[in-house]
Amino acid sequence: KHALVPAAWETGGSAMATGRLPMTSRAPRHGAAWGRSEVLTKTVVCLMAAFFCMHCAQTFVSQSRATTPAKQVGHLQSESGRNSAVPRASARLMNRIMLKAYDVDAAVKTQGVQGDVQKGGSSPIPVRYAWPQIFRRLQRQNVRPGHLVQRRWLRKGKKDGFVFVPFPAAVRHILPEPDVSTCLIGRREASEKVSKVWQEKLESLPEFSARGQVVAPRDLDPLEPSYDTPLYEPLPEDEELRKWLSEPHALDYHEVRGRPREENLEYANSEQASASLLRQVLAALPPEIVAEDENNELVRHTVVELLKLLWTVHSGTGATELKWQITCSEGGFETESKGAAAEAFFLLAGENIEFIPQIFVDSDRAKATSKLSATQVGRMSGDDWALSNSILGTNLTAALKRIPPGWTALFKGSGWPAVEDENVAVYRLPSSGKRLFMQVEAVDCKPVNLVIPSAEPKGAEKQGAESDQEADLMWLGPVAGLAAAFLAYARRTPPFRFGRQRRKELDGLLRALQRRSESDSYEGGPTSEFGFEQKLWMDFSDAEDAPVVLVIGGQTETGRVVCSKLLTRGFHVVLFQPGNRDASKRSLKMQQQLPQGSVIASTVAEVDISPVYDCALPDDVYDAVAGADKLVICNCDSPEGGISGQSVKNLLSAWQLYRYEFAERQRAFASKVQLFNFRRQTDFDLWELEGSLSQASTDQSYGSQKAGWTRNSQGEALFIGQFWEPYGQALLRSPLLKLNFKRFSGLVVRGYNQAQPAKYTWFLRTRDFEETRIQYEFDFECEASRWHNVRMPFNAFRPRRADGAELPEDLEAAALPMDRGEVVQMGLIVRTGDPDLKAPGGKRIAPWSLALSWVRVFRSQAEPQVIYIGRSEEIDQRKSVMQDELTEEEADEQDWEEAFFMEDADFEEEFRKMQAREAEAAARIDELVSVGPMEESSLAAIQSEDGDSTRVPRGPAQSVLDSGLAYTLVAVNKFNEHPGGRFPVSVRQASLRAPPLTDVTGGLGGISRGDAAELVVSALMEPACVNAELMAGEALPGDKMGDEMGKLSTFQIGSTMQKRVKDYLKQLTPNT
Repeated sequence: KHALVPAAWETGGSAMATGRLPMTSRAPRHGAAWGRSEVLTKTVVCLMAAFFCMHCAQTFVSQSRATTPAKQVGHLQSESGRNSAVPRASARLMNRIMLKAYDVDAAVKTQGVQGDVQKGGSSPIPVRYAWPQIFRRLQRQNVRPGHLVQRRWLRKGKKDGFVFVPFPAAVRHILPEPDVSTCLIGRREASEKVSKVWQEKLESLPEFSARGQVVAPRDLDPLEPSYDTPLYEPLPEDEELRKWLSEPHALDYHEVRGRPREENLEYANSEQASASLLRQVLAALPPEIVAEDENNELVRHTVVELLKLLWTVHSGTGATELKWQITCSEGGFETESKGAAAEAFFLLAGENIEFIPQIFVDSDRAKATSKLSATQVGRMSGDDWALSNSILGTNLTAALKRIPPGWTALFKGSGWPAVEDENVAVYRLPSSGKRLFMQVEAVDCKPVNLVIPSAEPKGAEKQGAESDQEADLMWLGPVAGLAAAFLAYARRTPPFRFGRQRRKELDGLLRALQRRSESDSYEGGPTSEFGFEQKLWMDFSDAEDAPVVLVIGGQTETGRVVCSKLLTRGFHVVLFQPGNRDASKRSLKMQQQLPQGSVIASTVAEVDISPVYDCALPDDVYDAVAGADKLVICNCDSPEGGISGQSVKNLLSAWQLYRYEFAERQRAFASKVQLFNFRRQTDFDLWELEGSLSQASTDQSYGSQKAGWTRNSQGEALFIGQFWEPYGQALLRSPLLKLNFKRFSGLVVRGYNQAQPAKYTWFLRTRDFEETRIQYEFDFECEASRWHNVRMPFNAFRPRRADGAELPEDLEAAALPMDRGEVVQMGLIVRTGDPDLKAPGGKRIAPWSLALSWVRVFRSQAEPQVIYIGRSEEIDQRKSVMQDELTEEEADEQDWEEAFFMEDADFEEEFRKMQAREAEAAARIDELVSVGPMEESSLAAIQSEDGDSTRVPRGPAQSVLDSGLAYTLVAVNKFNEHPGGRFPVSVRQASLRAPPLTDVTGGLGGISRGDAAELVVSALMEPACVNAELMAGEALPGDKMGDEMGKLSTFQIGSTMQKRVKDYLKQLTPNT
């Protein structure tokens, strides 16, 4: 009935805009007609209904702020049982909406839901922390040699005597190293917040010591009551908590947050579901701390930090029995047991903890000092204590280290396997003031074993069989003695000395070419010689300097060539194989270390079309990408099909989530940082429109228009409007800010274009905008009814006047560079300048409607993180030209080879050696990966989800751009059968001013797989390739596109075998 009221008003036409009701307003009503009075009456009824809806909404919101989702769910369920007007399906839908919409910030902050038992309603939802699930995921990762940055931390730590890492996940791979006795973890975002609060309360705290013991991992996944449960009252029993967890609304809530219903039900039925850790802490804390309501949240967050410290020690040492204590004291302390395997300290507040690294410790002096009591040791000055434990002549300033509040330290004890008292560091808690700290002691120890089996070369396999005959050749001993005497005499002759000198010169030359240290040697038998020959082709002086590369598409023909070159050049390679989601295949299939030090492994996972995010993260996909430093995606062998955009998006999302969890979810280590989340009302209210119908036109907003900044029916922030004349500008802007983007490369904006295809402009303003009226703009186009993740590199922003007028190109490039450190405002612009857009009534109109979700900024990277090689996107108007050129190439194939083929004996020899090395690497790949046909399920998993491979935003290359990772895109037209390194290769860089994936590869022919793989491998470690879009191919005779494409960075590589490709790539224009 209410729908008829707008129909009656619409009959008034243009009079509706003035607010005056037409005298003859009529609308059908069951075959009758409405007069003016009836329309007014019905309108008043609609207005009253609207007020009633608003009243209900306000009541519902006020209840949601004061109660829990559990309370609301129970209310809806009880109402649905009494009132048939509220269907049960609608109640269940509202339950899920409220579970997702309820106070997201508080849910993230507390890792749980606050709630009480409602009279006659549902129970509160108990808390299950996310950290146990994260540590379990990270505990499954046994890829060696581990992240490149971990190896660098370890190498530096061996020189300093202790290893520093920024997050606990790295401890598991560093602490088991035999040369490491101390590991420090710096301040983290969450722990530092807790530490600052305790620092403010430290002076008023009484001295206390809370102690307990847990069994890992049984007690490290607790089930606790909601965060608003008073801690000074008895906590609910564990049986009651398990019962609450088993209720439907609690299962729904935790399922939304990544805990499957089946897993929660199994957990609720086990004894593991308990709040034993929280009970131990509350029982030992002083009553004055627990009694204050303002300390509830602080105590709960402190328990979370203790839980993370217990997990860190458990994962780093493998210990199952852990003792813990939270102590506030002004002096030292006595440990409960001597000879612990390891101890960890987290200093919450107060005075520093001091330690001396193992390399400076005199074991005899340390044993003598240890006979003193903790009080006596604590009263010693820092220099006296360091002198009593250090080696004579040690620089005390370098030996004495201090751990500040917010830091964590892990020390190996004499109970560690194969460690004695003289091989550990010494530490103390000085009696210089009050301090609050956590301490965890590992009673037993089972460190993780990460030994990689070696893959012996074929030449070395015969060595074992020959060694069995040594007993039968003892008679050769005297002969060998005579030969040794003759060789000793010959070494003193001038010819031998001259040959040895020339050999040293040759070895020095090879060492300089391969950047090897002087300690490297190729002497030591067939295995060492084989490894030395392999190292001649490596890009690294040591395999420890090489990153771990995950190759997606390694089963394809091009992917196998890329893998072979990666192994030959010294990279550690993990081959990704799509397969069924089988628990037996989730772990690494095989892992081998090659003679030159490179490690090759393979992993299996099923990449389906279901989106991957933090609450829906398959274990096999997570394990497949974990441990990788860089990714290579080969998607260029099949002109149609191949890896879908959704599959690439899933893998990149899983890799970013792994990196985020590895960094303990710290904002400082995220690849993207969120600036605005428009689902939050506070962020939405910060933005506003520039100008309106009631204001005069300015250089920022002009033309007859009607614009709005509101929310749509789904709750998304909506920038909507229309123009009533052919030329106009509407602007949505942020508040004045102080943003420093010097360490960032660009912005990513997510939006949904609802109306029709439209062109938008994103702008940035610097501090001098009010003086110059110059802002920096990026134009992008959006298709209708589509979500878009728009990536906007800062290098692509062009200076324009505020009214949209273009500037001269010379002034634009030379005199007006954007200062990324002085950005003060950003926003969105819609402009119209098309007089052909007309409304049905004859009026010109250009409507737009863009729903915005968030604005993020992605960090600058020193090197590419993802290398994507795929086929070029062809534009119809140039397709015919390209086909003519390719046809001419095929017709003159014989002349082509005669013109460009290299005739060089030295080149032929080097080429054969390289082929031999790559063939050996390919043989290792064949051992690990089945190169047969994929199963139907695997093929279905990587096929395009929409069947439309021509739409670039849905393609895998667009998924790489949307990820916000530092990328290099290599586009090729097609592959030929030419051997790699035989023909010149032309490389062109797309314009930095143009949006990605808009330039074409005109004028370039096919390319060999060897040349394409060489470009991919060379770009992995080249800073100039960050966020670069390259087009590669063999140059066509009579290049017709040369003049038009001359604006791009273009160079030609004579031979990828004879030339160093990385030196050519340095000519690219940086895009960071």
